[in-house]
Amino acid sequence: MHIPESRTGTWSSNRAFIWVAVGSCVGMGTMLRFPAQMQAFGAIAFLSAYLLCLLLIAWPILAAEWGLGRWMRGDLVSGFANTAETAGLTRRWRVLGGVMVVTAAMVLSYYSVIAGWGMAYLVRAVGGVLNAQALPALVNNYQELVGEPERGLAWHTLFMVVTCVVVSRGFRSGVERLAMRVLPASMLVVSLLALVLLLRNDPPPDWQALLAPKTSLLALDLWLTAIREAFITAGLGLGAMMTLGAYLPSDLRLLPTAGIVIMLDIIFGVLTTMVLFLLGGGASTGTGFELVFVGLPQALPAGLSGVLIGTLVYGLLVVMSLTSAVVLLEVVTRFAMERWRHTRIDAATTSAAVIWALGVACLWSFSGPASLDAEQFSIFDALIVATAQLAAPVSALAVCVFAGRMIPPDLRRAVFGQARGYSVWAALLRYPARVGAVVIVLDAIGVFKAIRALWF
Repeated sequence: MHIPESRTGTWSSNRAFIWVAVGSCVGMGTMLRFPAQMQAFGAIAFLSAYLLCLLLIAWPILAAEWGLGRWMRGDLVSGFANTAETAGLTRRWRVLGGVMVVTAAMVLSYYSVIAGWGMAYLVRAVGGVLNAQALPALVNNYQELVGEPERGLAWHTLFMVVTCVVVSRGFRSGVERLAMRVLPASMLVVSLLALVLLLRNDPPPDWQALLAPKTSLLALDLWLTAIREAFITAGLGLGAMMTLGAYLPSDLRLLPTAGIVIMLDIIFGVLTTMVLFLLGGGASTGTGFELVFVGLPQALPAGLSGVLIGTLVYGLLVVMSLTSAVVLLEVVTRFAMERWRHTRIDAATTSAAVIWALGVACLWSFSGPASLDAEQFSIFDALIVATAQLAAPVSALAVCVFAGRMIPPDLRRAVFGQARGYSVWAALLRYPARVGAVVIVLDAIGVFKAIRALWF
């Protein structure tokens, strides 16, 4: 069996694809989750568990998603149906492709809302109204932005328009060009920013506070968090990596390329954590949304330096959000193009409009004097649970089983595409990757929480 040639072209180079894939992985979570987890568990403990989970679980599944996407050469729904038919399986596997498309759309709907807040804070940082403010004022500004749907709607709309324009230009002229222009520059900026802050000695950072383990290396929470973060980092189960794989050349080696992408993502995450840690003088500035929208502005120095640092940090947040968003929209756009024979512009515009409308529903979750820490279960919470915590892990597990167990060995070898490294990939996909996927699904449905309640 031979890998089919792409009817719509391939990435201009392997280097271009690597940056596109890095852009998909390095999303908002690089600022919202990764630094908070490093501080919660201790950098050494968390990185040790995280790296092991990436190597044994995310690495082989990421290669499998790229390989399946390259073999399918189309949208996810028809791609799964045709591949299953070739393997002698039922075409009902197309449901998995449909779940991925819907999941990508739902994720982008609330992702765009949060990215819109990042754009708002970028404008404020450029205007010099963020740094040197007291904590009550920062909290009030954040709650006003989150609690007024009119403001959120404007920023959400602007972000979706920019995302739609990029995807409408094509996967090479739009998605690839964006990644090639902004990702290397962003890597350079975050490296220089970390270096400048490191050389600043007022006050010297308490590295012990960041590096020292705050939990046992055998702690269940540490490993569940590390596995979950590995899945999210690699963008597994969303259809994004499979869609990117549809444009891969047949001779690209999957495992080494996946290793490079994962390594660059880790570097980006560590550098971003250093920047936020150094800005806070070594002290914890909160977690998640608090860290980015309250703690970070509080840590900005007064004067021009605070304006410049704030502009760079929030600029990085917007760039990372946009590079991930265009890949998610590409998943839905590619499906619309193949399913209904739309032109790319029509497919991207229609898909963006539907996702925008779903994002408007998310804004209702924040109307009134509410915050993201409110106890009530909202539309926003429901979308996160349905996608990031349920649909994506289940889809990743299904991909793992489909590629590593269901399709026959000769087709599996053809999907992988190279003789070198196949045995390693197949072994990792069959054992640690599948076990890790099962664990994260069990965690998503509350099994471990129930065990804790009964045992402890």
